[in-house]
Amino acid sequence: ILARLLAAREPSRVISAILAGTVADLNPLARLLMFAGWTVRAWLPYMSLYRIYAWTIMPGRGHRRTRQLFYRDARRLGSEEFNRWFDLTPTVVPELGRLAAASAPVPILHVMGASDHMFLPGVRRLAATHADRVVHAETAARLARAARAFVQRILLEQHRLVLLHHLDRRGR
Repeated sequence: ILARLLAAREPSRVISAILAGTVADLNPLARLLMFAGWTVRAWLPYMSLYRIYAWTIMPGRGHRRTRQLFYRDARRLGSEEFNRWFDLTPTVVPELGRLAAASAPVPILHVMGASDHMFLPGVRRLAATHADRVVHAETAARLARAARAFVQRILLEQHRLVLLHHLDRRGR
């Protein structure tokens, strides 16, 4: 969200963006979970909410290690910080809709997991609407290759534009 806001508000400062784990929209299940979390967070321990969210977002056996890291980070976060972040959701959700409607003035590469069932459909819609690219990166090496190719393409386009501008000025 912050990277897209920066690109929209200060396009002269951003050439391109590589966003990993983009959340472009909340599907009905995610919205239901947010509402349920708001409803029960006063009496349900925050770690229980984390566990429910983790199992919903990462249900597969292959996600076991990721869920464990998620839980570890949640414990480090603590309940007070969790509540501060959770309090942001009423302002973040409408902002997602505004960002999805507005085209980013820079090329964006969205890096997602192939099994990201909660957020991948929204990112694909966003990318199709705004000519962004979506890649699946299940390994660090694949992510590095995709990011390198994206940056090289952007730099080549920037170089081509500068060259065309220079040739145009010389032709006058």
